[in-house]
Amino acid sequence: MIRVPFTFQPKKKPDYIIGIYLILISSFTYGFKSTISKIVFDEGGDPFSLLFLSSSLYCLLSYAWFKKKNIPYELSKKMRKPVIILGLLFTAFCTFYAASIIYIPVSISTLIFFSFPFLVGAHAHLIMKDPIPGKRGIAFLLAFIGLSLIFLSTVGSYHIETMGIILSATGAFLKAACIIYARRHQDNKTSSLVIVFYMCLSMAVITGLITFIRGFNLPQTAEGYEALSYAIVFFAIGIPTFYLSIRFMGPVRVAFFNFLEPLVSILSAYFLLAEKLSPSQALGAILMLIGLTLMPVRRGAYYFKTSKKVDKT
Repeated sequence: MIRVPFTFQPKKKPDYIIGIYLILISSFTYGFKSTISKIVFDEGGDPFSLLFLSSSLYCLLSYAWFKKKNIPYELSKKMRKPVIILGLLFTAFCTFYAASIIYIPVSISTLIFFSFPFLVGAHAHLIMKDPIPGKRGIAFLLAFIGLSLIFLSTVGSYHIETMGIILSATGAFLKAACIIYARRHQDNKTSSLVIVFYMCLSMAVITGLITFIRGFNLPQTAEGYEALSYAIVFFAIGIPTFYLSIRFMGPVRVAFFNFLEPLVSILSAYFLLAEKLSPSQALGAILMLIGLTLMPVRRGAYYFKTSKKVDKT
């Protein structure tokens, strides 16, 4: 009798488990980034300087990764114009969202900004004639009620500046426009991480020019610099983990976890900044978060479709 030596081979984790880890990392880093950015601004920093430093670091790390792994990062002629437009939209909505938390609490800004999934859904129904199933209809209704409660209670508050609401709402519209435009110009031959690299490169160029003209506005305290370093690192972590999670899980499952980011922002603002929601705002937030969990998203809803064949990066 021949005995075969036993060799232990650990089980490989399913793709969706890896995807869950990645989307949790992305949600927590991006959720905390919003709150930490508030500290940066309160200590003397500004959105343009923060976004320039964050996007520059991400571009440098991505470029080094592409070179190390011999990943092609050239864009086809077909994709150059769409990527430039996406870069402009990406820069715009990030800037408006970041600027809004200078004027209003992080929790309020986050809730208003995260109306963008419902704007995308409304566009799909009204323009693309995509039917609204029962679950999506309930999600829209809850979101409308929740946003109405937040808006009415926020506008009626004496310490809330209207400019912050306008900036956050504009950021939501611009992000919805970015997603809608990307869906119309999908290209499975180009890695999503390469596209995001050029979007961040556009942000670095635009915000770099603005900061060169206006001057860098960096924090004036040690606490501010500490917050700045965390915000930059969280930006560099949050973006790739989000898009890699789509590769492992698909956009539908990733969309289900979309509610975690605003939830993290609200909770971190409560513990780090002592921000509190009024009862009506808290009720509106709960309704919106429930709506986000019920909001079904079709494949390809987040920027470009990703395929495992292309995105083995």
